[in-house]
Formats: sequence, C-alpha cells, structure tokens
Amino acid sequence: MKFYRTSICLLIAVIMMFSFGCSNDDTNSNVNETVNWENIEVVDDFDFSTSANIEVEINVFNGNNTPVVAIPFTVYSDDPTNGGELLFKGATNQDGSMKIDLVVKATLRKVFVVGYMSSIEIPITNNSATFTFGTGQNSPARNSKVAVTNRDSEVEYVLPYNNDGVPIGMEFDNVDSGFLTRINTSLPERSPVPRHHPEFLEDGNQLNVVFIDALADVWVTFVHEGAGYRNALAYYTYQAGNAPQTADDIDTLKVIFPNVSFVGSGGGLVTGDKVYLGRFEPGTVIGWSLFTEGWKGSTNGAEVTTNTWYSNYDFNHTGLQQSILLYDGVTQSLVFAFEDLVFDNGDDDFNDAVFYATIDPIESVDLTGVLPIDGGADSDGDGIDDVDDDFPFDVERAFQNNTTIEYSLAFEDLWPRKGDYDFNDMVVDYNIFYHTSSTNLVKNVVAEFQLKAVGASYRNGFAVQFPFNSNNIESMTIVDGSDDLTYSNVVSDVNFAPVLESGEKAVIVFFEETKDLIPQAYGSFINTVAGDPFITPARIALDIKLTNAEDMTTWLWNAPFNPFIFVNRERSHEIHLVDYPPTPQADLSLFGTGQDDSNIALNRYYRTVNNHPWAIHIAGDWDYPYEKTQTPSAFTKFKEWAESTGMNYQDWFEDIEGYRVEERIYDNPE
Repeated sequence: MKFYRTSICLLIAVIMMFSFGCSNDDTNSNVNETVNWENIEVVDDFDFSTSANIEVEINVFNGNNTPVVAIPFTVYSDDPTNGGELLFKGATNQDGSMKIDLVVKATLRKVFVVGYMSSIEIPITNNSATFTFGTGQNSPARNSKVAVTNRDSEVEYVLPYNNDGVPIGMEFDNVDSGFLTRINTSLPERSPVPRHHPEFLEDGNQLNVVFIDALADVWVTFVHEGAGYRNALAYYTYQAGNAPQTADDIDTLKVIFPNVSFVGSGGGLVTGDKVYLGRFEPGTVIGWSLFTEGWKGSTNGAEVTTNTWYSNYDFNHTGLQQSILLYDGVTQSLVFAFEDLVFDNGDDDFNDAVFYATIDPIESVDLTGVLPIDGGADSDGDGIDDVDDDFPFDVERAFQNNTTIEYSLAFEDLWPRKGDYDFNDMVVDYNIFYHTSSTNLVKNVVAEFQLKAVGASYRNGFAVQFPFNSNNIESMTIVDGSDDLTYSNVVSDVNFAPVLESGEKAVIVFFEETKDLIPQAYGSFINTVAGDPFITPARIALDIKLTNAEDMTTWLWNAPFNPFIFVNRERSHEIHLVDYPPTPQADLSLFGTGQDDSNIALNRYYRTVNNHPWAIHIAGDWDYPYEKTQTPSAFTKFKEWAESTGMNYQDWFEDIEGYRVEERIYDNPE
C-alpha cells in the first residue's frame, strides 16, 4: 500500500505539472492577447535590458593640477531634495580621482553629485559621467589680458580685470591638498553650519582681520565657489575702535575678484588665484564683503546688490551673520567664507564663496576670537574624517552604499524550449550594494533578494555568479539584524542556506528550489494566478565579505552580476540573461537544442533564432503579467521598445498612462 500511495502522488504531481505549469506548447496559450511575441523583430545585439552600465569619474585638483585626496562625494540619481536616490558614496584616492561603475536606469540622463563644497549635475554621455575640479589654467577666460575700462561706480578695483571678471596681474598659490581637505571638512556641501558647526555662529567670534603692532602685507587667494550666482568679493578698512555705523559709512569698497566663478562655471578663476591687497598699518581692521549676483558683465563690472553681505553683519539688511572666519594653524592662513543666500533661506553651508588671507607677518594679527579650522578626526587612520566615515573604527571600510533601489529579474524556465513569455516563472527583486574603503575598493557585497512570484511547477533554484574568485571570500553572513554595521535594508525573514561554489568566479546558490523559501506554496503557483490568495514574498539578504578589497572597475560585470535560475533542482540546467555565459557546471549539450540559437564561439547565449530571451532585467520593481499572458500584451510599449533596440520607450515597464493593460498585470496588494 505504501508503494501504491507514492505512485498515485507522483502521478498527480505529473498531471499538475503539465496541466498548470509551463509546458512545451504553452506559447499557443493566450488570454485575448493583442500582441504575439513571435511578431517582435529584434536585432542581434539587443540584450532586453532596461538598465545601463555607466562610469562615474570625479577628479579634484588644486589650481596647479596636484591631486586632492580624501574628498568625499555622494552620487544621486537626482537632487535628493527632489527625491533623488542614493547611487554611491566614496572619496578621491591618491590620484585625486573617484572612479566607479554603476548600473542605473537606461532613462537616466544625468547624475547629481554632492561634495567638495559643491552640488553639480553631470550629464551622462556615452555611458560616462565625468567632472573635474581645479583645471582651467589655460582657459581663454582667464588668459585674456585685455583690461576692461573701469566705469564710474561706487566701488574701486584692486586690479584691472578682463571681460570675464578675472583680475589681470594675479599671482598664484599652489594650495596644499591637505589644506583643501581641512577646508572641505569645515564647510561640507549641504551641511548646515548651524547643525554641523554651531560654534562658527556664536556671538563674540571675530570675523574681520585686526592688525595690532606691525606693518603687514596681505594677499587673498580664491579657494572655491559653490554658488549658482556670479558673486563679487570686496574688502573695506577702518581703524580699530572707529567702526562705521552702517554700510553707507564705509569709506571705500575695493573689489578683489569681480566675478567669483570657476572656469567653466560662468567665470575664469581656478583654485589658487591670488591677489595682493597691499601693506596695512597697525590698528587697521579689514572687513570682507560679498555682492550676491554682483558681477554684471564686462559692461558694468561689479555692483553692490540688494543682498550684499558684510563681515560686520550688523551692516547686513537682515542683521544676520553671512560669513565666517577660521584660522588654519598648519598654513598660518585665515580662511573666510560666505553664504550668499539670506541666512535660513538656503542650505546655510557657508561655502558659496571661499577664500583665505595670507598675512606676513601673521604675528601682526590679533587672533583673539578667531576660531580654529576643523582639522577633523580620523580614528582609524584611513584618511576619511570620522564625520564622513560610516565605519570610523574600521580601516578597511569607510562607506556603506546602502541604496534602496530595487530592480527585478524575470525568467522563463523551459529553456531550451520556448515558454509562454509571461516572464513570471520566477520573479526576483534585488538590491545589491557595497561597503567600500577610503579609496573606493569593495570590501563587502550586500545582496538582498525578494522572491515575489513563481509561475511554474518546476522546482527551480536561484544563484548568482560573481566577478571575483571564490578564494577571495572571507565570509558569508546571513543578515539577521544582529550586526548593526551591515546596514542592510532587509532582515532575512526566512531561513535559507546559501552555498558557495568554488571557482575563478564565485557562484553562490541562494536557494535550490522556491519551496525552500516559501514551503507552504509547494505544488502551486505563487502570486501569478488571478483569484489565488496572495502569498507574502520571501526576503533574504547575505553579507559577502572579501578577504582583499577589489576595484569594481576591473570586474567583468557589475550588479546584478551574472544571475541565473537552474531548472527543477538540476544544477546543470542553467538559464541566464541574454549573452551572459553559463557557469562551469552548466550542461553545454543543451545549447543549440530546442529553440535555443546560442553560439558559444561568438559569446552568444540564451537567444532564439529571432533573438528572443529567456530572462530579462527590469530597472525597477516590476509589476509582471498574470500567468500565460505574454509580456507584450500586458505592456503596450514593449514591442516598440524591443524593435527600436531599446531606444524608444525605455520606461515601457513603468506605471504610466497608456503603457499598461491593467487587467493583464498581476495586482500585488502590497
């Protein structure tokens, strides 16, 4: 009787597989479909991906092309105040460069970068987004020596200037990289001074330069501008103990830099441009003034504007402090900087215009009330200030790039035969991010997955081939919430037993069959059939720690690397994304059988003769079709997207009016 009952159970299972699962002829099944996959014509090199691999490169040099190291940057998909999502955090290395590879939506046209006292948009051109601070010494904007005739105005000029507002006759300072790092630490972009350094705004701070007992020579050097305006910098003087009562009482405003703008940003300055102000008597006080949007072009030069700010902030029409003054003991320089928007109406980071004064002898200056620059603290000695270091006591890690962007992987499981092209035989969402070192080397890979749909009767498994050697994996830790430094978005809500397969490129099997994660659903579909009860998706997360940190730009693939399913617990029966290679364990005899038109010699994998795939990568949290509904019939722009080689309707999968046939798309109640 025991044999009889087992045989009956096996018979029922076989019947269910062919009645309800993906079958050899289910390409003919339809639910009033209007677009048939077989009518889609695709070129040979189209990979059916809605993502793009881009390289982001940020370089920081001083004005003399010397690299500036350990400058932190954060890369977003858009301005975070507009909902931009985190893509990466890192810092410049010994070459002054932060170079990373990212997988982003194909629709992304620019990245938004915050750092080095700036917020900038960088266009993506030919899958590359590059920006360099500190070059431009040979720019025509700064090398023109034709002086503009000074007009009659309420200001004077220290030096004549050209059409771009660049002073003629400047000197140059080769600003030390460490000095620039200290300035950046003191005045980081989008870090409000009231929160980051409230002591900079305390009453009693000295904001002017006061000479006491010796003649002194003074130079002012341009450091940086992080403003959208073309501002002008001036200075004024008065005798100690006899300060003007109002701005109108200032004897003369002398313009140092008529146009405080970088080369390529509306002006012609570079870091290190230096102007000699002159020699000053004991008892003299120098005050600073910024004319917000004060550069009016070569015709009118620099003009005092409504929002002209003074270091004597009682002169300001708001009565609010708009500048700071800091002493750098290493260089014996006085750093002064302005917030060009009305205080509390902008980001209040006080780095919109940054300069330093060099004074010889420095002993002639009364430093009483002048606060020291923030030299920072680097507890682990990795070069990244503790304020910016996510792992301040871990020399191997500095940044956790905890992105929250989820993309989807969708598979058909009948390869090498065609399936029903609903791409819901297995749907897995993923989020993969890194812990990186101070020089942007990857130390940890945190891989998060969510199994949310199974439209198949086969007992399929899921694995990923990584671009690094299995021998370089120090440990694999299931994220269970016990490690505060994992920074995962996901705490694994089911038990799973990842298996590491050795090889030049490590393979990790995350589950050998879907019932390992959702056992109550064995023998039935999961979240693909209308009317069936919704089953909560299973979330898993794994922290993969590398023995030796690796440079992601040398990897063959970036996330999601080389994901694949294997069919019905048969490890050698692999199904990958288009043109991604099989692993060494794959059964190569399956290639070229059924409807598969792979050519291993040409690195052509998992395509039909019409270039149709068995797996697709969606750059978003995908709402997939109901069972036996072909994807082109649920998503009205899919066909045009595919036939245009991905140039048109790159957002075909988004929830946009006219893009979807809602009754053909699974209604996820979450």
